[in-house]
Amino acid sequence: MAKLTVKKLESITADQHGIILRDDGNLLGKVGKRKSGVTISFYYRYKWNRKTRDLSCGTWPKNTLSEIRGIRDRAKLLLSEGLDPGEAKKAARIEVQNAVATTIAEAAQSSAEMLTISDLFDKWITDGVNREDNNRELQRRFGKDVIPFIGKTPIKSLTEDDLL
Repeated sequence: MAKLTVKKLESITADQHGIILRDDGNLLGKVGKRKSGVTISFYYRYKWNRKTRDLSCGTWPKNTLSEIRGIRDRAKLLLSEGLDPGEAKKAARIEVQNAVATTIAEAAQSSAEMLTISDLFDKWITDGVNREDNNRELQRRFGKDVIPFIGKTPIKSLTEDDLL
């Protein structure tokens, strides 16, 4: 099989959409047409558990031919180590999603711990309680007796003595 070149890819026209290009090492490219011109989606075809599978390696011209071949080469390496490249790609995506979820949870926990008594009171007045006097009496009492003394205290450092 001949190696594909950038010149060969650039010479492909929109009339050729749907054709399959072949490159060394079981790399296949399917030509598609878009408004912006021609795109070629590349796949690495491999066998796993007696089944033929395709692994997406990128799209030209968004990815360079060397990047696409690099993805294919990493997939070949995983196969030689006895791992399914498709499953490895899924596992990597799940790890990234879990890392993002953990970061978001830590940020939410951190911001919740940094809330002060005044912040918590403001949220409670706007969302948590609604009395007939539009919470004026609560605001008066808290404004006089609570907020001046412990209003700037973060919730995480609040002690029983502060509450008493």
